[in-house]
Amino acid sequence: MFQDVVSQHKKLKTYSTAEMSTYPTHGLKSLCKTNQDRLQAYQHLFYLLQTNPVYLARLMFALPQSRTTKFMEAAILTLYNYASNQREEYLLLKLFKTALQQEIRRVSSSCLCVCGAETELIEILDSVKTLVDDCVFVCGC
Repeated sequence: MFQDVVSQHKKLKTYSTAEMSTYPTHGLKSLCKTNQDRLQAYQHLFYLLQTNPVYLARLMFALPQSRTTKFMEAAILTLYNYASNQREEYLLLKLFKTALQQEIRRVSSSCLCVCGAETELIEILDSVKTLVDDCVFVCGC
């Protein structure tokens, strides 16, 4: 799907401006029907993942701890656009709230002490803080 968008973009770049006036372009509507449907399905999936944080919160704890930091940067922070505006920041905080609630439930059900134990969420949040601080330093946001 992404390759189709890129190839369509390359095709459009190869036409001269005179040819562009006769070439029918309508942005994403110029994609074929199956790719439009696929694009719409991805949009619905990303919306669902952003607005219903339970799925990503569960996934954060299903991964091995060694891969969680890369997953956070590659998937979660990208999905929330590094909390670059109020909406994404709110939704990202909602995800962390849900993940923290799940971690507290997990720790309390297994009779571990939250104060003394190094929980997975604490390490995840620490790595997210480092990633966001690096982003702010680089981007100047």
